[in-house]
Amino acid sequence: MQDIQTEFNTLVRQELWKSFIGLLRSHLAALEVTGRLNGVRIHESPDELEVVVRTASAILTVRFDAESGIGIWTEYKGHQRLGSWTLSTGGDFAVDEQMMDMEYAVEHFAAKLVD
Repeated sequence: MQDIQTEFNTLVRQELWKSFIGLLRSHLAALEVTGRLNGVRIHESPDELEVVVRTASAILTVRFDAESGIGIWTEYKGHQRLGSWTLSTGGDFAVDEQMMDMEYAVEHFAAKLVD
């Protein structure tokens, strides 16, 4: 029974991750159109578990393990900062121990790129 539940949770988290990436892309595009970000380029890893966002002045990498629900982020903006996050099967994020919904998590990560 545990294996079925674990597999189900992994599938749910994978779908939530895809939704997160879609929202992140939309949010970053809006920030670029409004001039708050410049030169936005987004690259997803072949396994689709890492996204790298580059702008004219920053790089943000967000990595995710769907089985455990745990991820890490790295920000390069003059200096390197690291952090962790988790994603529940209910769609809630805990970023650096702060609970937030998916929309706020997208805004939180995008804000790391804004000058």
